[in-house]
Amino acid sequence: MRDSNRPAAALRGPVRTARPVPGTARKRIRWLLIVIAIMVVLTAGWPLINLAVSDHRRLAANTSLMVGPSRPESARVTVGPGWSMLPADSNPRLGYVLQRGTVECTIAYVRLIHHAHPAALWSGLRELVQIAHPGASLSAPRSVTSRNDAEGDAGLVRGQNLTGTATVFTQPGRNFAIEILVIAPNHFVRANLIAAQRIIASLIFLSATR
Repeated sequence: MRDSNRPAAALRGPVRTARPVPGTARKRIRWLLIVIAIMVVLTAGWPLINLAVSDHRRLAANTSLMVGPSRPESARVTVGPGWSMLPADSNPRLGYVLQRGTVECTIAYVRLIHHAHPAALWSGLRELVQIAHPGASLSAPRSVTSRNDAEGDAGLVRGQNLTGTATVFTQPGRNFAIEILVIAPNHFVRANLIAAQRIIASLIFLSATR
């Protein structure tokens, strides 16, 4: 009779240890790194991503933006597709900063003292361009009219690494004006600049819609 306390014959001889499957260790390390990376994104990276997203508020196509302290002293522009607003730099009473690709469009309300002459407005706009973009210059103005019959002046902005336009529309009673500055790097996408010009062309003074 076989002794039940003796080990089975299959277990006799030297014990063999299983050899690791080639690449298994590397795969485990790789997955460990992936898990760690995901944890970093969820704990530390996500707030940074969220901050970056919240800093640019996407605007729907045909969004209307009113700028000015009250309806009698305000204007409205219509924004096409692809634009984002920078909420931290925007205030409906004072103006907006918009971006589309590498093109930046700044819309500002300017209260006029003593019904300032358009020439004085253009001189002030030229100084603003030079302060905001050292080395840049603003050309002489030419008369422009929006699709809604708002009258103003426009010129070209030129700098070492930038290009753009500056436009100022004066309210008929000369109580306030709306300045629109469009700036882009020299390698801008032309479609973005055209989109900015459409915003400019859409301007209307709300006092004229009564």
